[in-house]
Amino acid sequence: MKLIHTPENILKTNKEPEENKTTYILKDETKIAFSFKWLPNGRIDKRVTGIGATYCELYSKRNSIIVEPLRAIASSKVEKHTGKETHTVIYVGGPTNVHPALNTTQIKKAINESDKFIKIVVVADSLKKVIMAIEDEELYNNYFFMVDEIDTFQTDSGYRSKLEDAMDYYFHFKNRCVVSATLREFSNPELMEEPLSIFNFDNQPKKDITLTITGQALIDALVAEMIKKCLVA
Repeated sequence: MKLIHTPENILKTNKEPEENKTTYILKDETKIAFSFKWLPNGRIDKRVTGIGATYCELYSKRNSIIVEPLRAIASSKVEKHTGKETHTVIYVGGPTNVHPALNTTQIKKAINESDKFIKIVVVADSLKKVIMAIEDEELYNNYFFMVDEIDTFQTDSGYRSKLEDAMDYYFHFKNRCVVSATLREFSNPELMEEPLSIFNFDNQPKKDITLTITGQALIDALVAEMIKKCLVA
């Protein structure tokens, strides 16, 4: 699929054919979706958190399956992007405070009743349920497959086998990507051969970091107190 983007918010594009790598430098505070119609295939290294990679795919004009490592992340992203005119967003995973757990029949019903672009945000453990529900011979051609927070998949796959299963499905899809703000090398050589797209700002935003020193016995209480202060602020 051809990558569609407009140059208005892209300050610089650096292509390195020998490394199959393209770097896009965006204007400060610009989101990916301000210039890109959809995400490119392959490995995506978003050097800045909150740069809008998932947002871009959720609003792209194509059907998408977006795989998240945790139900809290998946549920919150669906909650933010439900009820849009151009697409139907479906959460698939364990029950949360705002979303019930859907079975295969319910997933299929939600897809069949929609006349919009389908955006399925699924927790990795429930991915097989989504594949079974779609039952489309052209599934691997008709859906873009995105694995978000791929670094978590790499670190947690040792004790969560379903994370590894998600990558087995990954290679069946014609159009696909893995995304991370802390992208590392992969042991799978096939993945390392995929094109690499880097998104960054011209000036990296700086964050205030505060160091608090405490004794081992007081760590839990101090962390709880600091979280409360952040919530109030």
